[in-house]
Amino acid sequence: MLNLDKLKEIANNDPALLSELLTIFFQTTREDMENLQTAIEQGHISQIPKIAHHIKGGAAIVGAQALCQIAEAMEQLGSDAHKNQYKGLINDIQSQFNTIEALYPDF
Repeated sequence: MLNLDKLKEIANNDPALLSELLTIFFQTTREDMENLQTAIEQGHISQIPKIAHHIKGGAAIVGAQALCQIAEAMEQLGSDAHKNQYKGLINDIQSQFNTIEALYPDF
C-alpha cells in the first residue's frame, strides 16, 4: 500500500527519519480525513478540493498510489460538485486509508 523503497530513498535509508515521515503522514492524513468529513457534513463543499489536494500530496510522497488516485478524483470534481457526488469517493478514500492504517499499526 505504501512504497517504502521510495520513502527509504527520501530518508537516505535513515530508520529514524523514515519513522518520522510515516508518523507525519498518518497524523496529517487522519486530520485531513476528519476535515473532509466535517466539510461534507457541514456542506462546505468548496473546501473539499483543497483538502483532497492535501491528502493527494501526502499520499504521493509515501507512495500510496490508490489513496492518491482517489484524492485526485475528489480534487477534480472541484467546488462546483454537489454533496452527493462526493459520497462514493468519501467512502472509497476512508476505506483505502483504513486499509493502510491497518497495515502500519505502529503509526
